[in-house]
Amino acid sequence: MSLLNKILAFNIIVGVMFGCSIDKEETNVNNQTKIVQKVKKQKKKRILKENEKKYFEDLISNAIKKSQIEKDYLIIIKKSKHKLKLYKDGKLEKEYKIALGFDPVFDKQVEGDGRTPEGDFYICLKNPNSSFHKSMIISYPNKEDAKRGLENKLINESLYEKIINALENGRCPPQKTELGGEIAIHGGGIGYDWTLGCVALENDDIEEIFSKVKIGTKVIITY
Repeated sequence: MSLLNKILAFNIIVGVMFGCSIDKEETNVNNQTKIVQKVKKQKKKRILKENEKKYFEDLISNAIKKSQIEKDYLIIIKKSKHKLKLYKDGKLEKEYKIALGFDPVFDKQVEGDGRTPEGDFYICLKNPNSSFHKSMIISYPNKEDAKRGLENKLINESLYEKIINALENGRCPPQKTELGGEIAIHGGGIGYDWTLGCVALENDDIEEIFSKVKIGTKVIITY
C-alpha cells in the first residue's frame, strides 16, 4: 500500500483516537489534493541555524544535568534521527525508533499542520487505555508556543493566561486551540511518519516507557 493510501485509510478511523490533535480536513477522505500536498512536505530539508543549534544543545545539556541531580527519568526526542532516548539519573538507558507527524521536518505552528512540536515539555497525562495501546500527553502548547500564538492572534489574552497558569501548576494546558493540542507519545507502530503530530512507537516500546515514567517527566523534542 502506498504512503498516501495508508494515510487516507488511517484518517478514516482517526476520529476515535486519543493522543493526536484532529483536524476536520484530515478526516475528509475526498480531500485528496490537500493530503497529497502535505505528504510531499516530508521531502523538505532543514538546516539549523547556529542559534537554533545552541538552543537545542543547551536544552538537552541542562535537562540531562537536571535528570542526574533529581535522580529522575528524562525523554529526549531527536526528530531528524527518528529516535527517542530514555535517560535515568542523567545516563542514557535505552533508545527507541519512532514515527512522527506526516510533516515531520519543521516545528508545529497550528492545528492540523501535521508537524511534531519542538521544545521543552513534560508528561501531563497518562492514558493506559488509548486507542493506540497506551499514550502520554505532553504539555503542548508550552510558554513559547502560547506567546507566539498571542502575537500572531491565534489565541486571545484569556486563553494565553489559561495556558500559562496550567503550565506553572504542572497541569495539561488547554488542548482545543488554534495552536493544536493532544500531542502524545503513543503506540501504534512506526513504519513511516503517519501521525497528526504525535510521536509513535511500537506497542512493546510504549509499554516499557509507560511503566517507567510518571506525570511530570520532562520531554525535550529537538530537530
